[in-house]
Amino acid sequence: MQLSRALLVGSLLALTLLGSSIAGAADDPCKEAAAQFCQGMKPGDKGYTKCMRGHSKSLSKECMATLALQRDVEQSPACMADAEKFCPGVKPGGGRVMKCLRTHQSDLSENCKREIGKRSGRR
Repeated sequence: MQLSRALLVGSLLALTLLGSSIAGAADDPCKEAAAQFCQGMKPGDKGYTKCMRGHSKSLSKECMATLALQRDVEQSPACMADAEKFCPGVKPGGGRVMKCLRTHQSDLSENCKREIGKRSGRR
């Protein structure tokens, strides 16, 4: 009985730690760099991407990839989460992310569907 309880407690502890690391991974990989180099700015603010790119040599690969994705969907910011969810392996640029999002039209969030509709000239 004690062994079962120890396994249960250990399993719960492992799941808690795993959950914490997953939640941390979902954070913006540019958050610390933005605080350091582009104080008071956040994704979506005018000049944010330009400011961050000005410090590209100091940014992590993950942050640079996030900036590329943000640039690809900057006309449709409501689609950022959908792009990360449905198109994680799509290289940003050349409209590839938007094309991928359109292939997942029925799965997209309502806000993203509206944004894509606006870009297409439909409402």
